[in-house]
Amino acid sequence: MKKFFSLTPLLLIIVVVYNALAFWDKDGMSVLLYSALFFYHFPSGDTFVLFIDDLLLVMGLFILYFEILKSTHASDLVAFEHILSIFTFLLCFYEFIFIEKFGNSTFLILTLMTLFDVCAGITITISVARRDLEVRM
Repeated sequence: MKKFFSLTPLLLIIVVVYNALAFWDKDGMSVLLYSALFFYHFPSGDTFVLFIDDLLLVMGLFILYFEILKSTHASDLVAFEHILSIFTFLLCFYEFIFIEKFGNSTFLILTLMTLFDVCAGITITISVARRDLEVRM
């Protein structure tokens, strides 16, 4: 189970949550995404409002951190992990372009996070492999 979890792109969790929300909501994503979850009134008079789309993006940023952290560890299946990350990006890109409820700025940012995960993961893996090769020589 641990091996499966370490291979699975963690950003896929956010993509699955977004898909569940998109296909569950029959009225349109804008109504659901911009539903307020939390209000806080500051002493200055400003009001902080946390919307569902903001929460998804914040969760995506936290998960992206752990994805990059996973890239710093070399393993035998690192190429397979990168391939799964590329498929996650391609799924997001396809949904953004071709599926009606996904063409918004929230999903664009999530798609860019998956692209960043692919690019950073491959770059960091190459750097770690290069450093390990220098240490062994």
